[in-house]
Amino acid sequence: MIKTASDPQEKTLSEENFSPKADTGLVKIGEAAAMANVSERTLRYYEEIKLIKPTAYTAGGCRQYNTKTIERTIRIRELQELTSFNLEDIKSVLDKEESIEVLREAWKTTDSPEEKRRILIEAGDSLSHLSNLLDIKIKRLTDFQAEIVQKESLIKDLLTKGDF
Repeated sequence: MIKTASDPQEKTLSEENFSPKADTGLVKIGEAAAMANVSERTLRYYEEIKLIKPTAYTAGGCRQYNTKTIERTIRIRELQELTSFNLEDIKSVLDKEESIEVLREAWKTTDSPEEKRRILIEAGDSLSHLSNLLDIKIKRLTDFQAEIVQKESLIKDLLTKGDF
């Protein structure tokens, strides 16, 4: 199930509103764009910069998308809204999230303590990378907030003193 943060009523992509072609499980670009609440141009741009890629192409060259690609598109928009990361940082976040998912699956398939240790170290490194990206953004936002508070205080002081 997909949820979009950008919609105040929080749309969900579920079996009811995701009806891919029964024979392929894919939808055309217009349907995918509508489901992800983006424009077709946005999907093409995300493809151009390698954030997403169509699942398949029709014989006539039309792009087709599956649920996973639509979910990724929604996640991109969610990260833009939540973090204000640029698309390069968002690609890094998505890549780390995918690597963590791959590690989770590898964890389930091994009984080797050495392999489990390697998986944990790699997952920890990925999470540290994500945490560092957020720390940088939080520091910049905190500095900006402090600047705004300082200006606000200056204005209040001038109004209180009537010194204008």
